[in-house]
Amino acid sequence: VFLQWFAHPTSHTSVMSRGVFQPIGQKRLTNVAVVRYKKGGVRFEIACYKNKVLNWRNGIETDLDEVVQTTSVFSNVSKGVFASQEDLQRVFGTTDQVEIVKIILQKGELQVSDKERELEYATLFKDVVSIVVDKCVNPETQRPYPAGIIERTLKELHFAVDPKKTAKQQAMEAIPSIQKVFPIERAKMRLKMALPKALHKQFRELLSAENAQVERESATDEGTAFTVLIDPGSFRKFDSFVHKQSDRKGKLEVLSLAVVQEGVSDVHVVEKGLESLQLKQTGNLEARKTGQHTTTEGVKVTTSTGSKGSAGKRCATCGAIFEDAGKYREHFKGDWHKHNLKRKMKGLPPISEEEVENDPLLQEEKQEYGIF
Repeated sequence: VFLQWFAHPTSHTSVMSRGVFQPIGQKRLTNVAVVRYKKGGVRFEIACYKNKVLNWRNGIETDLDEVVQTTSVFSNVSKGVFASQEDLQRVFGTTDQVEIVKIILQKGELQVSDKERELEYATLFKDVVSIVVDKCVNPETQRPYPAGIIERTLKELHFAVDPKKTAKQQAMEAIPSIQKVFPIERAKMRLKMALPKALHKQFRELLSAENAQVERESATDEGTAFTVLIDPGSFRKFDSFVHKQSDRKGKLEVLSLAVVQEGVSDVHVVEKGLESLQLKQTGNLEARKTGQHTTTEGVKVTTSTGSKGSAGKRCATCGAIFEDAGKYREHFKGDWHKHNLKRKMKGLPPISEEEVENDPLLQEEKQEYGIF
């Protein structure tokens, strides 16, 4: 054995070295979901567990350790590069990484694959539709609209969901848009309140100011019990009145979060509203051929007309038509086209060249990269 080792010392050494395991000073992150946040021209990333980020944003998960794999803030998670203390202090005004992680969790963008993103958007859109159906009624019949009608209307309106906002918040934002197509309103809440007689005058003033309706009124040993229908947006005012003005002598009970009648609302008025919306959109498409059109958002775009009678070339993103080939090519290099591409990626409709400067999306980008 000694002679064999002496004759081939390197081969035996390599065999022996393969059996020695050295400790690795590296933390391996597996099953990682990256949340990215850009601000001040700097990129920050945190490593999270999959399916936990949305639970944190929706308030389902409150334990930070169950959401993030580490409270360290990276500039690149995949390469293991940490963000510098100088950048953290300059952008966030603090170097407390736990607080910074919470900010990134709330405002950052979850990095997912295309299929995962499509599924996330589809699920969120269905949640928005479900909330609108549950919380809204036809003001004439007090009956809810079918989910298919709400879904179709939102698609006709090109309503785009935002993964950074909750489904309820976006449902409340969608209602004013739907009201432009057909009548719809938040379903009333039914409350039961017991108040001392000394507060009756103030209470009736509040009822009048909030356009609330008294369904039932009955005398009690300590005062009067009221059963009222109120708009959900007025609940805080009534709750504050009962607990503060009555010096906690009054009582408030929620009998129903959404008062609706049985059955489904008539869809004829909905079909009429959708037909009107589609005619408007069709009219815009026809008007584009003449060199001036109005988008579904009321945006006017004027394009030049040629002298040769050709149909011209149309930008599918911006909707503008160009007779001159040179201007058509230059258009794709301009800020207007690039900005509408960003809007298209976020599911937003195109805007005119004049409206680009005042677009909220552009303002968000300027703040994100520290451009003022």
